[in-house]
Amino acid sequence: MMKLKSIFMAALSALFLASTTAHAASVEVYAYDTGWYQNGFHSTGNENIAVGLGGYNNFFAFDLSTVTGTVTSATLAIAANGSPLNTNPSVTYTVYDVTTDIGSLVAGTGGAAAQTDLGSGTLYGSTTITALSGNPMPAVTVGLAGGLTDINAALGGLFAVGGASDATSYLWGSSNGVGNVKLVLEIGAVPLPAAFPLFLAALGGLGIAARRRKRA
Repeated sequence: MMKLKSIFMAALSALFLASTTAHAASVEVYAYDTGWYQNGFHSTGNENIAVGLGGYNNFFAFDLSTVTGTVTSATLAIAANGSPLNTNPSVTYTVYDVTTDIGSLVAGTGGAAAQTDLGSGTLYGSTTITALSGNPMPAVTVGLAGGLTDINAALGGLFAVGGASDATSYLWGSSNGVGNVKLVLEIGAVPLPAAFPLFLAALGGLGIAARRRKRA
């Protein structure tokens, strides 16, 4: 009986330690398609992510079919690429939800409605980009705190975001989105640690021993 009690206490300690030291996992998902809409037009296969003057709104599409768990934080990360073609010392870039069918969006058939959709709706996050004049586009990150509910709902399928800017010219000229844009997702820790089966086995063993002792 004392041996079983020792096993039970060891399992309980391991269970507590594992649950208190669990960490969230970080997952990176690169965009499988990117592009822009302007005057309701998107050229299929054009991965340029220009945004700004003239009504250019851009989009990023992601495949979340292999992502599981609960996303606790999300960031859109765009690597330094392209040129600003902009005279403003700083501009605001804003990320919104996408309600347009993603298949239509990437196929270039979304039309004017898709262009409007990319620059309006639920605000996921925004950032200010500085020191643009005469310089290449820097790396840009946007926290997507406003999109966590939608991201979690999209796990196991496709997900897209749209972007707009107040630039008086446009950003990301001559750019390439695929391979340069990713979602960085923090996934909550799994609640059941590896010690849980040992814990259950110890409980079962104590129950059997107690019944045998009672019969004796």
